[in-house]
Amino acid sequence: TACGGGSSTSPSTSSGSSDSGAPKGTINVGSAYETTDYSPITTSALGMGANWQVLEGLYRFDMSDYSVTPALAAGDPVKVSDTKYEITLRDGAKFSDGTDVKAADVVSSYERTTDEKSIYRQFFTFVDSVEAKDDKTVTVKTTIANFSLLKERLSIVRVVPASSSQDEMKKQPVGSGPWMYESISDNTLDLVPNKNYNGATPAKDDKLHYDVLKDPTARLTAQQDGTTLAMEMVPADAVDQL
Repeated sequence: TACGGGSSTSPSTSSGSSDSGAPKGTINVGSAYETTDYSPITTSALGMGANWQVLEGLYRFDMSDYSVTPALAAGDPVKVSDTKYEITLRDGAKFSDGTDVKAADVVSSYERTTDEKSIYRQFFTFVDSVEAKDDKTVTVKTTIANFSLLKERLSIVRVVPASSSQDEMKKQPVGSGPWMYESISDNTLDLVPNKNYNGATPAKDDKLHYDVLKDPTARLTAQQDGTTLAMEMVPADAVDQL
């Protein structure tokens, strides 16, 4: 579905870029998974996939070509020394609730991501510390000189308000990405554009809707009927048919 929305919608609507004046629509997704955990460190396929649209890291990792670009960061890390870097936040970055994104939010999100119970902890053994220099600047110190994968690893840390409780994050986290959660139930997710988003990949459609369809026959039927635009885990024997 991609952070930027999409140029296609369900058959009942048409779509185009937000600058073209063309009608927008809903991107309907048939998910093969279910979860009750949407926290930033969830290991659920559904939770992670949906959070990628809602929660930003300092950097964005594009899984289609492995490129890394700034997300919450205004640009590349500034090298202070071989083991110290400073990263400035994007001007005007806000969470979907309207509050400003601050360096303290990044620090608390990093601490949560690297908690001893987190599966992501293993990816940050090279980090000595992550601190807020001021509201707009994050200082990262490493144990390895000139560590080449700094941006890639920092993209794992999805930033939420430092004030968020564990229960709030698990049920419906607040982020600074192009989409925001409108509602989450056992069987459906609805995401709408985040009006406070000011980054490079704004949402270009009206809604992103997920139906939890664990049964492969149900997902296949929905895709054939045009109820869904995107389908996870297509059965191998149905690929040519679709």
